[in-house]
Amino acid sequence: MNSLTLPIILSGPIVRRAEPTQITIWIATSKRYRIHAKVFRITSNKDTELFEYHGFHAKSETNTIHMGKQLFVHLIKLTPLSGTFPMDTLPYLDIISTSNKALNCII
Repeated sequence: MNSLTLPIILSGPIVRRAEPTQITIWIATSKRYRIHAKVFRITSNKDTELFEYHGFHAKSETNTIHMGKQLFVHLIKLTPLSGTFPMDTLPYLDIISTSNKALNCII
């Protein structure tokens, strides 16, 4: 019997919790990936009418649970290295696997 070919992302990413000192993201994948996230602050440049992405220094910790043959649930916890996350801007997250497949998303 052939196994079903599933997409990389089965569900998510979903913000489970967002506070000034912590963001927790949930994502389900069809294969085991070592995943981490990076946080960027998006601002608009009024002169060029383009968006600019500014990196935010944060620690990324991921816990992965193997829940089925093709189901891996990842909980990604982000904490700022100092201070708090900015609350007045739109965050952008790069969720990256160790195979360097970027799963870019605005959350």
